[in-house]
Amino acid sequence: MPERLSFSDAAEKVLKEFADKRPMYYREITRIAMEHGWISTKGLTPETTMTAVIGTENRKRVARGKEPRFTVHGKGYYGLTEWQPPGLLRQIRAKNQKIKEYGC
Repeated sequence: MPERLSFSDAAEKVLKEFADKRPMYYREITRIAMEHGWISTKGLTPETTMTAVIGTENRKRVARGKEPRFTVHGKGYYGLTEWQPPGLLRQIRAKNQKIKEYGC
């Protein structure tokens, strides 16, 4: 029996194992996570739960002064922050993401 994960941990696992360091659509992330038994839900809209969980986690991490785990690429596509190169470019992308999500 596969190990059950939180939605955010399952999203990270899917992105690491299936995305080849390219953003992936949230519905595809959710479908793969469910097919592998990494997440289970009785809700009718697990895809919506996935996007909500990713967004909430990112906001909480930023509020605590930490780097978000996920990058938001718009139109439902997500990647992992760890894929971004370190340095100034990564800092600029993080700031742009914060502005996009919070308007600040």
